[in-house]
Amino acid sequence: MSAADTALDDLAFLKGLVEAGDRNQARMGEAFVGGGLIYGVQGLVWWASDVFGWPLGPLGNLALATLPTILFCGVAVWVARRDRQPRPAGAVSRAVRAAFIATGVTNLALLCLFAPAAISRQSMVIWELYPAVVFALQGGAWATAYMLRRRLWLGVVALGWFVTAVALGLTLATSTYLLIVGLGLLAWMAVPGFVMLRLARKGA
Repeated sequence: MSAADTALDDLAFLKGLVEAGDRNQARMGEAFVGGGLIYGVQGLVWWASDVFGWPLGPLGNLALATLPTILFCGVAVWVARRDRQPRPAGAVSRAVRAAFIATGVTNLALLCLFAPAAISRQSMVIWELYPAVVFALQGGAWATAYMLRRRLWLGVVALGWFVTAVALGLTLATSTYLLIVGLGLLAWMAVPGFVMLRLARKGA
């Protein structure tokens, strides 16, 4: 094999790493857009119902509580099935992906902690602390991404998650809490997801 052939092979390998990073970023972006829009709208509907007195009724409340999760599970399955083959990726891409996956697993563990405590004590305040903690954990994941990639917009998103988490803690058991949840998910989950998709298309 000539030196030219070796160089071409190396370039092809590096190109594969870059494209894999773009695909990973695109898939994460799709999941964030789906989750942000679905749960953001859910929060805003809860808020509007509380503020304007919209009568949802038992079936409406049940649908609003369960349908978003069903829809997001569908989005997650769709995203996962679009690129099922394992792809090589750079160390930074793997580290960022690992940070978000670890955050998601931690969120599930916290759900198993907060839900029984809230139900057994019949306390909405305990239950409302859970989203605030989730927002803070998301801020940590985005801060990790910022430290690894050194892109300003990632730091802005991380700060947004942190500030929103504090705002939720200060507005527990109020209508404003629901508004902050809805707007926060749209601003710090859906919008960054769109940014990730755009950057992936550009190969940034």
